[in-house]
Amino acid sequence: VSQSRYKKAVYPFVTDNRNLLSYTEDFGNGYWTKQNATVTTNTTNAPNGTLSADTLIDNSTNSFHGLTSNGTESITVGLSYVGSIYAKYNGRNIQLAFDTANLGSGYANFDLQNGVLGNVSNGSATITNVGNGWYRCTFTTIALSTGNGAKLYPILIDSLSATRASSYIGNGTSGAYLWGAQLEPGSTATTYQPIATTQQSYISKQLLQITEHPLKVITLQEIFQVFIMQAIFQIFAISKVSQF
Repeated sequence: VSQSRYKKAVYPFVTDNRNLLSYTEDFGNGYWTKQNATVTTNTTNAPNGTLSADTLIDNSTNSFHGLTSNGTESITVGLSYVGSIYAKYNGRNIQLAFDTANLGSGYANFDLQNGVLGNVSNGSATITNVGNGWYRCTFTTIALSTGNGAKLYPILIDSLSATRASSYIGNGTSGAYLWGAQLEPGSTATTYQPIATTQQSYISKQLLQITEHPLKVITLQEIFQVFIMQAIFQIFAISKVSQF
């Protein structure tokens, strides 16, 4: 195995775009705020075959229904960012949107029954069939300002022409299955990178892999990368800003 291929497989943060979200397969975690909706975890098989996908169900409130993530990772003005999630129909279609503070008011609607797009505003979107009723839904936009607004909002919708976070009266039984959320810099979604808990925990584990693997030659640049990333997380952790 070549050094570059080995390096990419073991240390994805060195060469791959980084998933800016946390708890990407646990929508029941407090990192994901439930907006007029409930989450039941590990209810059905995910695209990878494990019993790790969650069920998002609306309630009877006349409002928008969905999830808002509470990340504090940084966004840079002028760069493209793409959000993605795996979703499966369970009575509702879904919408993807971002935090308006840095990524604007764009959104994209996804038809989880027929695998087509609905309304798309201020960005571009794709929907890809990955089998067993699952689709990977992506939405890309350009950052309007710099800040710590790396947040993804998976929202339930009752119409493919719905506007951003539009209200409807839920029934308490309809929703969607969700798994594998991702937000990353770039215009095209890369291979899903799971972040089981927090960004800080993920980076720490990468550092341990570098320092403990007996076959890896460690460079000062790679160690410096990790410590810089940890410092960034510490800075933004004390200046959390949230605006829907």
